[in-house]
Amino acid sequence: MRMSSGESPGGRPRLSKGKSPHSSRIVRLRRNMIVLKIAKIRFHVKNGRTARAQKGGHGTGGLHTPPVGTAAAAGTDPRFSRPERAPTHGKNIMLVLGIYGSPRPRGNTDLLLDAFLEGASSSHPEVRRLYVRNMRIHGCIECGKCDETGACVQQDDMEAVYPLLEAASRIVIASPIFFYGVTAQLKLLIDRSQALYMKREIARRQGRDASPDPSRRGFLLSAGATGGKRMFECAILTAKYFFDALGMTYAGELCYPRIEHKGDIRQHPTALDDCLRTGKSFTGG
Repeated sequence: MRMSSGESPGGRPRLSKGKSPHSSRIVRLRRNMIVLKIAKIRFHVKNGRTARAQKGGHGTGGLHTPPVGTAAAAGTDPRFSRPERAPTHGKNIMLVLGIYGSPRPRGNTDLLLDAFLEGASSSHPEVRRLYVRNMRIHGCIECGKCDETGACVQQDDMEAVYPLLEAASRIVIASPIFFYGVTAQLKLLIDRSQALYMKREIARRQGRDASPDPSRRGFLLSAGATGGKRMFECAILTAKYFFDALGMTYAGELCYPRIEHKGDIRQHPTALDDCLRTGKSFTGG
């Protein structure tokens, strides 16, 4: 291999005649800067891997029970709420799961679900809130792996959602209407619930009891901008089959047409009171 005129036999740049002696200092300085950048990159890569390992898996997996001191446990993780629980006094506590399906924070369906969960809290259950807009959930890839194992092979925030879907005695989902259906963000979560349906189906095939639990119930809250007579039909059907996949009974819906702009639901004469009252009855409060 031939060396260029600017290299010495040792591979280091050499000064040609007429160059300033400061040139070698500049070369060494640049070389040191490169070494420092490489060391910095290696440091961040190493610490990034350590952080993922401490979380229990790849990406955001391993968040089934947020460790004390983490953002999820403290209530600052935007994907999960801090558990809202009254003193148990040794009693079994009902878990109520509220799933916020809107991509817009503090929008109309957020307000509906807030009122509903306020009413549900009257019977002192544990209340958990999932904000799907802040979660990393991939779409179902129809690989068929859950047909064999009852578990999804994808590693994302659904790893933390599955245990909540199975444990909750009450689930309420809220979504605005997009093209006569629920939002894309919520639909990702619903489609991925196929794994839980197959988990129950595999148990049934093996002779284990996988029948739906009539005490577990689900509810839908929705709002849409137009006044179409069939505007909510698709969302209602989607919710019914979602809860059926979870082995739950569909308990009903509250849907409000002609709610177009952010905050319009506050001007509705009964909507928030409807949700507050229905939330109370939903949990027996």
